[in-house]
Amino acid sequence: MKKKYLLACLALCISLSACGSQNSKEVKSITSKNTAKSEKTTEACTGEKSTSKEASIKKSTVKKESSLQAELEKLETKSKEYDNVDTSYMKQGEMNDVARKRYYLWEDEINSIWKRLYPKLSASTKKKLLDEQRKWIAQKDRDTFAAGITFEGGSMQPLITYPRAEMITRKRIYELAKKLADLNGESFVVSPEVQNELNKGNPTLDQVFELFKGKWVDDSNSAKYIGIARASEKSEYAPKGSSWVVWNSEGDIVSDLDYYGFSEENIIFKKKDKDGTYTYYWLSIYDDHSHAYLSHSKDKDKLYEAGNGIGGKRG
Repeated sequence: MKKKYLLACLALCISLSACGSQNSKEVKSITSKNTAKSEKTTEACTGEKSTSKEASIKKSTVKKESSLQAELEKLETKSKEYDNVDTSYMKQGEMNDVARKRYYLWEDEINSIWKRLYPKLSASTKKKLLDEQRKWIAQKDRDTFAAGITFEGGSMQPLITYPRAEMITRKRIYELAKKLADLNGESFVVSPEVQNELNKGNPTLDQVFELFKGKWVDDSNSAKYIGIARASEKSEYAPKGSSWVVWNSEGDIVSDLDYYGFSEENIIFKKKDKDGTYTYYWLSIYDDHSHAYLSHSKDKDKLYEAGNGIGGKRG
């Protein structure tokens, strides 16, 4: 089953997401473990360094315009230039490099906006926003981890994690830019096109659970299965206060209250056990959403190789 699952995962070459987080002087600079791990793994696996003209695009900052509206419109244009980069002939390391450079356009911008926004705030608002930003960074890392777990240890992982981090960061930039524009007395509107891209690229946890909803029967043993339902529809399993519940034939139960991180095709749970330790669960949907898989491990970094999962088609 696991072997079949891994083969199916390799077919999922759809870019979803990425990693790495830095903040301004007021927020301690943090480099995501997921980014560092992915890049190190990529170099170790490929032994390649980018040499192509496109992949060697110099990291450039977008010149600050007279308004935040114009500044972000220019950044959107700059980011979309990467859509025209021909990666068909590139090696994996070169494609990863293109994704990395595109991500850092947005990473540099969020740091720039933060440095302009933070000094303008009152003391109480500074503390509130600083706490919010730190939580956002931590959640970004967890969601990026969830996006890249399917390709854990592989050279393709950064090509999945960078776009995920880019979309998360891009959405946050517009939230912070609106705050800064209000303080500056500027008009600031997110275009319908950009808003649609942000919504599509940042699905809610509820929307992702909807993709998983149903019963999934194990391919190798029909007596084994996974169930995913709204708490209101499966109250005998659902913990108090939960909206979604996941259970299997082995007696494992997790809910949205245990969620650790997620992407469009993966949800990671962290559940506290009776002995005070934690168990991590990985729920994945793959093969064009026709199969689901649930595994668990005491070590989240070993979820991919746990080999104890249940997985199969909808029953």
